[in-house]
Amino acid sequence: MASDSLWQKDLLTVCPWMDRYLSNSTLLPLDNALLNSKRRSESIRRAEAGNIEWNRWAREMTRLRVAHPDSKAIQFAATTDWQAASFTETVDLAGCLFPGSIQADDAIFFSEAFFTGIEVYGDFNLRNAQFSDRGLWLDQAKIYGSLRLNRAFLGGRVELRSSVIARTADFAESRFAGDLWATHMRFMGPTDVSYCRFRKDAVFHSSWFEARADFAESEFKSAAGFEKCRFDNIANFEGCHFHQKVWMNGAHFHDAARIGSARFRDEIKLDGVRFDDAKASDEIDILQDVQRANGISTV
Repeated sequence: MASDSLWQKDLLTVCPWMDRYLSNSTLLPLDNALLNSKRRSESIRRAEAGNIEWNRWAREMTRLRVAHPDSKAIQFAATTDWQAASFTETVDLAGCLFPGSIQADDAIFFSEAFFTGIEVYGDFNLRNAQFSDRGLWLDQAKIYGSLRLNRAFLGGRVELRSSVIARTADFAESRFAGDLWATHMRFMGPTDVSYCRFRKDAVFHSSWFEARADFAESEFKSAAGFEKCRFDNIANFEGCHFHQKVWMNGAHFHDAARIGSARFRDEIKLDGVRFDDAKASDEIDILQDVQRANGISTV
């Protein structure tokens, strides 16, 4: 009991707002909506306070999670809740630690969003989120769960360079109004970039896709770059519409590459591309035919 009391005291030191919701180190069966609302307001307040205050809280919460991994109360408190939040000022949490998942579905960012170098010990959910033309920086990040950025609108530049996504990366049905830089990425789980719309350049140069990569039916209004990408599993480009140049120089497809029903309006750069799968010979022939007959839009 003494250790339970100390554990609860430590949690309340970090999250004093939980005082009325705890009894003997367990969450009281109160109105979930009220409890979630309080967590959400505290999550927003910390984000607006900046990375120094954020990391002070995050370090203590991480210590508690490691010491008490089965505590539902700590897991609840460690979750960042920005669901449907509206951030009118710049969000700068570069270099911050997130001891639990981030729930930011339907959030709106009216200015810059800086998450460079963050570490997330859980999922980062941004489904239906909206980002302004000031941009999103999620480069050099380590996300130990899934990144869900599907059905989102990204009004400006998106930086994902040199980040690691340990589980699923989902961008399906998102709209990118600015450049996307997803170079030197490591996608450890399935990657879904299907039905996306890219108004400007989409660059995946030197990224590593360890599981299936699905770009089906996406539209690339500007250049698309896959130079030196490594695809360990199936890479699906069926139904894609490439309006400008496609760069695949040095890309390595270890498994099947499905490109047959894609449409190309411009040149395809294929120098040094490799296909390991025996069935891929048809795909390389198709690409070379399109390359030779520049101007053919459908294959």
